[in-house]
Amino acid sequence: MHYRLEGDAERAAAVRLVDAGRAVVPSQVRLGDDGRPELWLVTSLPANGTVSLAVRSDASVAQPQTPVAVTAGTDGSELTNGVFTVRCPAAGETHFDPPVPASQLPAPIRGFRHGAGGWRGGGRVLSPRPVSSFKVEVTARGPVFAEVRCAVAFAGGGWYRASVRVADRLPFAEVREEYDAGDLDGGDFWELDLTRGWAPDMMEVASATSGTGFEKSKIEPLAKLGPTPDPIQAAWTITPDSAWYDPRTHLGFFVEAESQASPEAYAVAGFVPLHKGDWRRTNAIEIHTATPGQVCLRLPMSVRHASWLREVASENSPFSCHEHEPGLPVTYGRRVWALVLAHPDVAGLNPTVKNQFQGGVPRGPLARVRSLYGIVGLDRYKDYILEWPDTGAGYPRVFLRPEQIPALRQNLDKSPLAAALRRDSWLASGDETVATAALERTMRTLEWHAQYMLGTPTVGHHAMSGAYLKAAMADDVLAWPALPASERAALRARLALITYLYGEGDVITYANGCHTGPPNMGLAVSGAAGTYLALLPDHPMFERWRTHLAAYADYKMGANLAPGGGWFEYGGAYHMHGFARLSNGVVGLAAAEAPGRERLLDGIALDWSYYLNLLTPFDTRWGARMVPGLANSMPSFSGHFMEASGALSETMPELAAHLRWAWLANGSGNHDINPALERPWIEPKEPALASQIYPGVGVIFRAHQGPRETFMFLRAGYNWSHWTEDQGHFMLMSDGAVLMPFQSYQYGRSSSPEFDVCNLLRFGHPANRYPHSWPDSNVLAHAFGPTADYAWVSTGFPDWYIDPGTNPDFAPPADAPVGKGQLRPLAEGVAQQPGPFAWNRQVVFLKRLADKGADTFVFRDAATGPGRLAAWMNFNLLGRQADVTVTGDRIAVATEWPVTLNLAFPGEKGLTPDFYEQTFNIACWGGGPGVRPFTDGKPTSRNWVMQDGKPFTETPKAGTGVFEQHVVLRLPRTAGQDSLWALWPGRADTPPPALARLADGVLKITTAEETSYVFLDAAGGGFAGEDVVFAGSAGVVRIRDGRVRLALLGAPGRVGYKGHIIEGGIPFEQTVSLSGLEAGVHAAPSAAGLTYEALDVESAEVVPGLRKAVQGDVTEYVITGASPVRFAGDGVEVEAAGGALVVSPAGVRFVAPDRGYVRLSAGAVGVRGTGPFDLVFTDTGIEGTVDGDTRTLVCTWPAGIVRPMYRMDGVRWYAGFADNACISKGAAAPQFSLALGVTAGRHRVEVSEWGYPVPPPVPAVHTLSLGTP
Repeated sequence: MHYRLEGDAERAAAVRLVDAGRAVVPSQVRLGDDGRPELWLVTSLPANGTVSLAVRSDASVAQPQTPVAVTAGTDGSELTNGVFTVRCPAAGETHFDPPVPASQLPAPIRGFRHGAGGWRGGGRVLSPRPVSSFKVEVTARGPVFAEVRCAVAFAGGGWYRASVRVADRLPFAEVREEYDAGDLDGGDFWELDLTRGWAPDMMEVASATSGTGFEKSKIEPLAKLGPTPDPIQAAWTITPDSAWYDPRTHLGFFVEAESQASPEAYAVAGFVPLHKGDWRRTNAIEIHTATPGQVCLRLPMSVRHASWLREVASENSPFSCHEHEPGLPVTYGRRVWALVLAHPDVAGLNPTVKNQFQGGVPRGPLARVRSLYGIVGLDRYKDYILEWPDTGAGYPRVFLRPEQIPALRQNLDKSPLAAALRRDSWLASGDETVATAALERTMRTLEWHAQYMLGTPTVGHHAMSGAYLKAAMADDVLAWPALPASERAALRARLALITYLYGEGDVITYANGCHTGPPNMGLAVSGAAGTYLALLPDHPMFERWRTHLAAYADYKMGANLAPGGGWFEYGGAYHMHGFARLSNGVVGLAAAEAPGRERLLDGIALDWSYYLNLLTPFDTRWGARMVPGLANSMPSFSGHFMEASGALSETMPELAAHLRWAWLANGSGNHDINPALERPWIEPKEPALASQIYPGVGVIFRAHQGPRETFMFLRAGYNWSHWTEDQGHFMLMSDGAVLMPFQSYQYGRSSSPEFDVCNLLRFGHPANRYPHSWPDSNVLAHAFGPTADYAWVSTGFPDWYIDPGTNPDFAPPADAPVGKGQLRPLAEGVAQQPGPFAWNRQVVFLKRLADKGADTFVFRDAATGPGRLAAWMNFNLLGRQADVTVTGDRIAVATEWPVTLNLAFPGEKGLTPDFYEQTFNIACWGGGPGVRPFTDGKPTSRNWVMQDGKPFTETPKAGTGVFEQHVVLRLPRTAGQDSLWALWPGRADTPPPALARLADGVLKITTAEETSYVFLDAAGGGFAGEDVVFAGSAGVVRIRDGRVRLALLGAPGRVGYKGHIIEGGIPFEQTVSLSGLEAGVHAAPSAAGLTYEALDVESAEVVPGLRKAVQGDVTEYVITGASPVRFAGDGVEVEAAGGALVVSPAGVRFVAPDRGYVRLSAGAVGVRGTGPFDLVFTDTGIEGTVDGDTRTLVCTWPAGIVRPMYRMDGVRWYAGFADNACISKGAAAPQFSLALGVTAGRHRVEVSEWGYPVPPPVPAVHTLSLGTP
């Protein structure tokens, strides 16, 4: 450890350290990198102990001798501490003219030996990069440490530097490397041989992940390592951080016989990462086994972009949650590691640490070095300020305010949490006995939490996720008036320590380029930090902590939240596991009055509003409204609604009341929640639930809130984390019945790869799934009206969907079975033509106008584009095949409620579906009522059964599995087949409607009370017949009770009846009495779009409606067609009814002036979606203006952007971009691999290179003042 010295150089050189027994302690003074003198020493700190040293400036006192020394050997400089010796290159400096390959240089480490034994190991440089100079110097000779530094200058620019340090009593040589070759080649390595010169037969390995939080430490035979595969795989790499996909987090070797003879002193040689927070641009350290028993490590000397194929991270994957330090060159890398050659002293350790070393698995010297020396360490810990003046800060101050205490106590009986709060909370109970017990529990809990953070290489997201509960306990105890001053100081010291640790890159992963695990896990680990900060308003680091944590929370929010609401992950499990932690952290930041807290509160309110709207109608099986299961989340009783209500109770009281209603309506879940945010005095208020679009997620249709409520969740959006390939899927509840069920489980798929459990189409072959993470499946347009709603989901299938099916680097084995991996076959015996196409799923929701009516959904599924593939339409139903009746063009599904699910395919006689029955386990998240298969003396549901399929006859024992019966109905579709179909709940008192398909996309629905016409055409067509006129992409005419309702749902367009035509540029719904119809065209309210001023030069017609003009190096295409123009040629593609495409040296400009659909491209650059927008694409970004409705635009990924970042009006939001297995860039044809959600109104949008957060503030190194001579 080291201190800075303040004073003149002469006195600094004379510094001596004296311990409590007046013995002189070895110390060493050197100039730091900043030119200031530093004092170095080696010491240890016993558990719960203190070490005191006095500083003296007296050159007459001799420094004690240690074994640390540097000698010049025949093969280089040798550094020893008496326990082991490391050989480095010989000191000197050489310039090369002409330059020589780096492979001619000696490696930073050339060998090592244990005690006085023979030399072992070796090193060599594996790089052809030309070198212009090589310098080696001895920079320290003891008595605390000896050090050698090597510096390589590359001839083409760039450099590599390494320092090797051997310290007194430390069981390893510390190696620090930095490099910047000036490019991203990443092909330069040096190799460390750990097994040459001896014959180890055992290895100590570990693989730590934030999933468990503990290393999977193993002692195994060396022979188990096996040969290194080609290409190399993750298990043959070493990473300093979370080891997803089984790479190693350390690796070392020893002789089994020696370990048995001397368990605490056998010879070892191993690689252990130190201080992962100090690593930058981490690239994999490769493990190579040239021959059995010979193991070498290859350490990068230059940087390349991280890839899933070689790292536990990917530079450009949306699922990689790595961070880099802003301001550093992208070509700069750094690592710090230990060459472990001896055993650390573990005498006097805290018992918690000792237990952690055991942990039920073998723990060797490498694991101990990592935990003791690689995480924070005494050198950083000594700089923490854990004692500071107490200014008398009042409590509670984070989760409750003092003036709210009476309201909490007076209304406590209203709370479902009343018993727990009275038992555990001083604030709720006012009971001194409770306070005394809470103090002991809080101190013990905080001590464990700090020790866990200090001793765990990769903290676990489960262990860290509820950390704010500990902060809430402290807030409660600190408010106890009788809290002794000494306990208050000790409690605040522990809180300060934990807050420091939240800012440590060795604990929480910051800036090192490593993937921390999926978004929910990173937030679960870091989210609580703001709650600890807020408890320490008088700490000297408070301002710096507050600024950093507010900015970091904003970064995390912007990287996960889509415009309009909708988190990158879904549901009561994965969504809440991350977002609810951030929400609690924001409570702390708001209490600390952090900068930007308004934006943070607005952000969490937006997402909580979305989450609230996920609630289904009341489900009789669960006894509550449910957060439906989907993706990787099971159905949920989400107690986090209560936390949200408390978090927003003061800033947004109306929303807080709605969220409290949601908590109660959702079964009052009580698992994994923060009771300190309970506000029993808030009166729950049921919100008016309404249809809504969420660009990252999809559309929720709603109507008739109450007993006969209708709810459809139509999934389409670019939020993909922990999501299955479910684009276009929907779930449906109506009339008290579950008609298209939500997912009952957390993890799983169909047991048959050829039957999908999502209600969607598969193309080319029944087993073909959509490319995972491909973001070109979104809601391009929608309209929500009084009696009709609409959504258009467009799912783009790229030209590589069938061949090659994936980025070739990620192709599965050639013998992978159909439906596995990502290669997609074509079904045999079916006429098909591969090529790009779009599957357009348009949905109109006709809301019933009378109690005896039925809410009806009309779907059109049509594919457009060169590709023409056969399709298979899947419907996942509750029950068994016997519940399904097929008659002509109709399908009826009997349910356990007095409601029948009806499907009709007008004009398709003789439907011949395939069926596949399967059973899924049922689970739920969040506490609450739980899964109750037997209630009120009978089975809860006829489809909730035991594993053997038999019904429950009594309440089962806890832990008994409950399963749900399903049958998948699958309809084959020929290539290019256009499907127009309807779905509605049938009741005994409601006769079924008559349905007639009048034309492609035109459906007539007739009942005794009403005649309706539904129009759906994604291409923007028209229809005239039966006194009805329509033009546009979607509309409805409903005739009933002497009136006609005219609705344009997909604008621009027109809709009319009996000559009364209404025309508009935005969606509308108008009601006209039949007696009031007036022939002619009537204008509906409209909205201004965007304008484009064409070049003032002569233009030529390319095709009707499309003109081309050239002015210098600017080429312009202007679209003026009255109907959509389609053209491909001259390097551009146009599909639009209006707009412009301009190619110039400034970039490619795309203009869509109104709300119509466009698909425009020039070369490999393009955009598709609905306007209005005016966007300019360059290699380094996208910027421009959007207007109109909430929706998603799909774009190509700018060639010069590694990882795209999206801002709207200067605020960061999550945009969808494809994962590495997709072909996103570099193809000749445009690849629509980037999706941008926009909200209603006019906005400025920008896509640029990803911006990373600034690392946390580092505590200042403690300075010792020497005064003057």
